[in-house]
Amino acid sequence: MSVAGMYEAGKAPDREVVTREDLNNFEHLRKLVTGMKLDAQYEVIPPAGIVNLNRDNHVVICGPRRSPIVAQVLEGDDNLRFAKDTAWHVVDQVTGKEYRSPADEDGSAGDVGYLGRLPRLDGKGTFLYLAGIHAIGASGVVHYLENNLAELYREVRTRRFSTLISCRYDPKSPGEPTRHPAVPTRRLSMRVAIDTQPGGAAPNEDWVAGTPTLAIVLDGLSTAGLDTGCRHGVPWYVAHLGSQLVAALADPEILLAAGLSDALERVAALHPECDLRNPGTPSATVAVLRQRAGFLDHLVLADSPVVLEGHQDITVITDLRVDDVLVELRAEVEQYETHTADHKEALRRFVAAQRQIRNTPAGYWVAAADPEAADHAFAGCTATEDVRAAAVLSDGVSRLVTEYAMATWAEVFTALRTGGPRELINTVRKVESTDPTGRRWPRYKSGDDASVAFCQW
Repeated sequence: MSVAGMYEAGKAPDREVVTREDLNNFEHLRKLVTGMKLDAQYEVIPPAGIVNLNRDNHVVICGPRRSPIVAQVLEGDDNLRFAKDTAWHVVDQVTGKEYRSPADEDGSAGDVGYLGRLPRLDGKGTFLYLAGIHAIGASGVVHYLENNLAELYREVRTRRFSTLISCRYDPKSPGEPTRHPAVPTRRLSMRVAIDTQPGGAAPNEDWVAGTPTLAIVLDGLSTAGLDTGCRHGVPWYVAHLGSQLVAALADPEILLAAGLSDALERVAALHPECDLRNPGTPSATVAVLRQRAGFLDHLVLADSPVVLEGHQDITVITDLRVDDVLVELRAEVEQYETHTADHKEALRRFVAAQRQIRNTPAGYWVAAADPEAADHAFAGCTATEDVRAAAVLSDGVSRLVTEYAMATWAEVFTALRTGGPRELINTVRKVESTDPTGRRWPRYKSGDDASVAFCQW
């Protein structure tokens, strides 16, 4: 546990002290964790406020004014914000309400404390953070934890969250405050890390985006050099579809399928001069994850998956209807090594045949020019509390598990936590480099465009 230190008034500047309240807080927390068969030690954060937050099982008791590093992390809390005018207070950024210490308002014996599980600076975990507007406010938080820890854990599990605790105390015995929650405990928004890389020298036909509530991956379909009836091309299409989809889904009340339908219609309206009835009109797979009010909504159209890491198992949500059609033509492509003339010609025949059954009941569905395709997406929702992390991927990345069998989904999430999306894509490239012509793993190209949106809470 790290507790704030300060210079004692009138003493040498190398004499650091800790407030009585913070020492008392440490003792109470030590007894609490000892009951869980854990041990605890404390360190003093020097008055300059420099503290290493990148440690496991770390608790920090320190007001933001005592540490610029802690203050920086608190800037990422989109629920609650410390602010100062005539006095320090906390602003609920959801409702706009201000929470001020009773001691500052009318001199009464009370305070407000902040409690949160916040992200480490290295992105590899979290730390528990306690602070009061005044030192006694942190004592109110500690008292709350002593009496409500099990209930709090049931609500937030291992996710990031923040809340305020309002406390009252007897001025004659300030170390024993009474307390109650001042605002609902709120989980913090999704943190989405994204990356995308082309599979070769050609322009990237994937598109990926992340916001605090949304993760989207689009995988543009290969044209195999065939006519599309559109002068813009696949990269143009996925960029415009992606931006329209983000805008459509900004309203959490809009169903994902309805938002996709609206986005498809709007993109079609952007290039009416093109032949949008051409069966090869630019098209893409779609994978979406959205957080809203205790749930995670998902939508997949074609084979870009949404993968949910639960507390006990992993759920893969994908649409593999494309694998059920034209099996013989696919096998013909896969019998040739990539970059050969036979492979190129077989791929052209395969894609030409796909176009005739694309977005028809006899075939499979993708995002193209017709908004009706959105009605055929697979959509659903999952309780946020049941999910530890999620990954939205193009099949250029998911094939590490599904096609190459060179990793498990559990190993994918470990790699994402350790090195992020870029490291996972690099792993795919290293695997593919051992089979550049597709002899071990037959495929349409040596390396496909690869995109990842990694979501954490």
